[in-house]
Amino acid sequence: MLREGVPPLALAAFERPRRVAAMSRDADDPVLVKKLSDGALPVGKVEFLADLPQKHRGSHEGPAPASTGLRSLIESAQAEVLLQK
Repeated sequence: MLREGVPPLALAAFERPRRVAAMSRDADDPVLVKKLSDGALPVGKVEFLADLPQKHRGSHEGPAPASTGLRSLIESAQAEVLLQK
């Protein structure tokens, strides 16, 4: 691997390939992208929370970063917390 580099990953089979193709076409459409971005609202700092695969391994100790982050976020809510799937 040091000489030849990391081999490329196999492409994943999408659950909805037509939807992926349509989204890819839309992302390449500068008129549509401009139309959507014109309606965007400015936001403050954004953080992404995720549990890494190590969370489910026996060698992992302590709370997962996402668990700690979500707890902090929920505890800081002033009125309500809305979770969506």
